[in-house]
Amino acid sequence: MFLVIEIHFSLCLYMFFIFLSSNLNEIHFRNGMYSLALMDNLNLSHNIIEQINIKWYRESPHTIDLSYNHLKFVCLHGQTTYNLNLSSNYQLTLDNNVQLNLSQLKYIDLSNINFRSFENVNLFHNLTTIRTLILNNNHLDMEILNWNVFHPMSKYLTHLSLYNMSIEQLEGYLDNQKQLLTIDLYKNNIKCDCSLKALVQWLNLTGETYEYFDVLKRAVRIKCNIYEVTADDLCDQTSIRISFLTKYLILFIIAILIFVIIVKLINRFIKRLKQRRNNFYHRV
Repeated sequence: MFLVIEIHFSLCLYMFFIFLSSNLNEIHFRNGMYSLALMDNLNLSHNIIEQINIKWYRESPHTIDLSYNHLKFVCLHGQTTYNLNLSSNYQLTLDNNVQLNLSQLKYIDLSNINFRSFENVNLFHNLTTIRTLILNNNHLDMEILNWNVFHPMSKYLTHLSLYNMSIEQLEGYLDNQKQLLTIDLYKNNIKCDCSLKALVQWLNLTGETYEYFDVLKRAVRIKCNIYEVTADDLCDQTSIRISFLTKYLILFIIAILIFVIIVKLINRFIKRLKQRRNNFYHRV
């Protein structure tokens, strides 16, 4: 079913909230989307929209919800949008198909989209004002996360959610993330070893002066117990585990060698015994 909705300027000028949900796949605004400049909330979630291109030249809705659509292309321009929800658009990729020029954006939800790698994500360079970034349930092809990819957002980023992303290894440093307060790494396959050193160092740095918060303790949700150890202790524990494994391996090899030697000695004894018996029967 092809559905077209037309909204006129006279209806939208003083509208503060609009919610459209009825398998919507196309919208025509006769006087342009700038007609919705005074609207606070634009909710187009749970439709079948595949492309959206909206440009507000001045004020734009404070909250835009485009979740649960079929989006493949997103282009948004505005000066007063603070919250954007693009989650559960399973065909949406973070390449040139997502173009955001939202100068005041603070919160973005990119959960459950077609996000496979942190490499060459140009979108992050346009999210310099972001405070909350949610990337949950995006399963990566390369299970390596380098913290440096979030460097463009380091000035304001306070909350980072990477829940259930198939991350196995952490690289890079978090030294530049002065405002970051919480990281969610739960439901990943991260090993509790020395690769968490940068995370533990960041977690233990307290007493920072935050621009938007009082002095607060940082928090990480992860399956590893990293609150009661230092970075050096974590690496020492890794070294201890490696040394234990090395010792057990050496002992295992020695045991095999001893077993082989014993087997050879037994075989040699049996051969000599047979030879003596044969010599005895030969003499008789």
